[in-house]
Amino acid sequence: MYVAYLFVGQYLCNMKKMHRSSEDLWVSISRKEKINYCGVRAFLEIMGGKWKFLIYSTLIEGPVRYKDLLAKIPQASEKMVLTSLRDLEEHKIVERIIYNEVPQRVEYEISEYGKSLHSILRTIENWGNEHILNYPDTIYFE
Repeated sequence: MYVAYLFVGQYLCNMKKMHRSSEDLWVSISRKEKINYCGVRAFLEIMGGKWKFLIYSTLIEGPVRYKDLLAKIPQASEKMVLTSLRDLEEHKIVERIIYNEVPQRVEYEISEYGKSLHSILRTIENWGNEHILNYPDTIYFE
């Protein structure tokens, strides 16, 4: 899946090369490799994956406790939800709120920065809904 996202991102970045400056942007990522980066690839790196959009869609309604989030996305394993939350938190899309109570209560919410994604993701969702209506035989849900 990761390779596919990078491939699509690279394809879109190559299409835009004529509009980019002559100087390419190279970013060192955690896998200790260098890749040619652009905005599309950055978006796919941050929001790509099976569960991040569902997590985002759940949290946009307001702060949610971890167990409640798991209940709202029953198809996802605890490990995948936690990994996705940590990744979104690392990229400043999601914030973790820790309440000073016993037992300790933790909630997750979309950050102010993360709210800037709302209109973009709604546009993607609307496009997907339109595609499902127009071409239902091309979509296979697990």
